Amino acid sequence: MNLPTKSDIEEIFAMAEKTCLENNIGIAWIKHSQYVANISKILAHHLSLDENLAYIFGLFHDIGRMFSKNINASVNHGLDGYRYMQNLGFPEVARYCITHEFLSKERLSK
Repeated sequence: MNLPTKSDIEEIFAMAEKTCLENNIGIAWIKHSQYVANISKILAHHLSLDENLAYIFGLFHDIGRMFSKNINASVNHGLDGYRYMQNLGFPEVARYCITHEFLSKERLSK
């Protein structure tokens, strides 16, 4: 399984924050993702699951938000995150991005 390293994570989120700020996109989703990652890690520990995997998936679940100017209008952020993480070479993370929201066939074909 190809997962982002700590260095990858720092680089991706630095670029995401820069991209958001340059395009007048809110960055509240970044703090939210950090909270989700930490909670996911704690839950994984209590469930005897892979804590690192839970942390990474939680951290990247909303990465597609960096492509939307209106966080509430980003109905395709799962698909955007999927495409982005696929392009970065992290297919497992990409699959997680797309599965955390409901996508209809119509939305997938866009």
